[in-house]
Amino acid sequence: TGFDSAWHDDFGAWSNPLFHVDPDWQALKASGLDDIDAHHVMLAIRAKCDVFLTCDARTILNRRDPIERAYSIKLFKPSLFLAAHPA
Repeated sequence: TGFDSAWHDDFGAWSNPLFHVDPDWQALKASGLDDIDAHHVMLAIRAKCDVFLTCDARTILNRRDPIERAYSIKLFKPSLFLAAHPA
């Protein structure tokens, strides 16, 4: 709840929503995801999505196994999802 903000000078600032207190976010961070990736996957889990599509093979897809074991969501590269689920 709320925002984490920093004002550096007249030319720069940043503001992020505070999501670091969520236990799923913390678990996803512990699996090796960065703040933003953990937040995106957490939102998909909260929305009860069956599938999360991403081209991020370096981080999110690289941690597919522990995430899929812990949560009822499947992580796919879009092209692999389409190949496995033709229209």
